[in-house]
Amino acid sequence: MNYYYLQAPTVIGELQLGASGELREKWAKEAYNLNHSSYQTSLYSQMSSYHVWKETKTYNKLINNIQIKINQEYGKGLLKQYKYQIDEAWTAVYKEGEYAEPHHHNEYKIAFCYYIKVGQSTSPLVFDHLGFNIVPKDDMLVIFDANLVHSVPPHKGEDRIMMAGNCSLTTI
Repeated sequence: MNYYYLQAPTVIGELQLGASGELREKWAKEAYNLNHSSYQTSLYSQMSSYHVWKETKTYNKLINNIQIKINQEYGKGLLKQYKYQIDEAWTAVYKEGEYAEPHHHNEYKIAFCYYIKVGQSTSPLVFDHLGFNIVPKDDMLVIFDANLVHSVPPHKGEDRIMMAGNCSLTTI
């Protein structure tokens, strides 16, 4: 895992999850079937509900793997009686020109973005107050403090298909 120490104690983690291309293609196809455009959010893209596991079982293995990685990598400094628990997870499909306004997830401890399928010229994930960007790649998981303001500029190129979510800290 690569760590970026930007403004103490701000840490953003990035790693490759290791999912096969075949599995990611299955996840990408399913994302097109989920559309809750009636939501009032900072995302201007097609998205699933905030509890995607209630809509389809297709992502259960992915959500479980993300939670394991978050606890293995990002939760290393936690006391043994605590762990991160995914409370929300949703898919988003960004088409040409779609974007995410600057926002945060203050009611949670950490947030994540997992990039199922992105094109060569995809827009970056921008951490607005830090002056820091990450350019997504296929199979990339980005983990960060949920209070960090982040956004996505208008998308260019092939559809950008991803899953995002929020985690709380729970006792074991």
